[in-house]
Amino acid sequence: MRQRSMFERLTADSTRTQPAIIEVEHIRAPLLLITGGDDQLWPSRPFADQILSRRRNHGHEHDQHLDYPAAGHFVCFPYGLPSLPPMTRLSPPGQITMDFGGTAAANATAAKESWPILLAYLATNLPPPARSLS
Repeated sequence: MRQRSMFERLTADSTRTQPAIIEVEHIRAPLLLITGGDDQLWPSRPFADQILSRRRNHGHEHDQHLDYPAAGHFVCFPYGLPSLPPMTRLSPPGQITMDFGGTAAANATAAKESWPILLAYLATNLPPPARSLS
């Protein structure tokens, strides 16, 4: 099962999507978007392009977009779950197979390359941790 085409079909009609749009132009921090060009869960790259376009139209010039054309849906968090980022499919016993896209190698490369960039982004853009009073 791939869900990308469903999202593309449903989001083609702006009258249906307008009520669900998040006003990203009001986010006061720079954004870091990470996408896989072969994402089969949803069209992450076109969604990211829409976000960045709306933000640029409102003067936000410091956002960053890392796009990995051969990667699928799981392109980040290389140390989070043992099966990620190489996972490209999920098949619960007796159920359907979900195809997240990409290849194990492309997903792993995207995670490895984006991880230090993500950490640097957080170090630069998050406020310092609160000091303990103890």
